[in-house]
Amino acid sequence: MTVRIFTYKIGKFEYTEDKSQDHIEFQFKDKKEHDSYIKTILSAGYQQTEKGKVLTGENYVDYFKNKAQIRMVYPKTTQDNYTILVFK
Repeated sequence: MTVRIFTYKIGKFEYTEDKSQDHIEFQFKDKKEHDSYIKTILSAGYQQTEKGKVLTGENYVDYFKNKAQIRMVYPKTTQDNYTILVFK
């Protein structure tokens, strides 16, 4: 028997009513990968624009470049995953 351990989670969400909510979601396995990604998007020209809370209570930070939006969702606890949402 082969056992596979997955450390990443990715999903694509498409909505029939409100297409502006379509997005791709990716979860990092740890804070180190998250921090590296933040450095990469900032060096690519994305600017931090807004902070807030998602419906489930986690904090988020939005980054924009032209019309592209990236939302970083921060975990409530250290056991939870850092998540990135990329909107079209």
